[in-house]
Amino acid sequence: MWMLTPAGLTRAIDLAEKDLAPAPPVEERESVGSARQSERVRVTSTGAFQKWHAGRQEEIDRLDFFEFARVDEYADAGRVAQKLQRLRNYFSADPALGDLVDFMSRRFGGGG
Repeated sequence: MWMLTPAGLTRAIDLAEKDLAPAPPVEERESVGSARQSERVRVTSTGAFQKWHAGRQEEIDRLDFFEFARVDEYADAGRVAQKLQRLRNYFSADPALGDLVDFMSRRFGGGG
């Protein structure tokens, strides 16, 4: 699986808006959409999402973060950053998840 950097994602969006980027094959688009949907189902079943949705952000702890990002306490900073970037790529425009991903990145991932 490949991931875009934030700059690459911005560039891809710019190209798509200008209609200069060729569309990926239908199979690939369906695969990405299916992966995104599966990940959305997983993320919305986490303790972090449940607490966020209930307005209890202050209760979200490291264990919730580990479940949310699918990492453990032994994951190095690079792996955590990669997982968070994938979540940003999937959900930055999602009204239910975009702010939560930003919150988790700032609070536990050292960035936003």
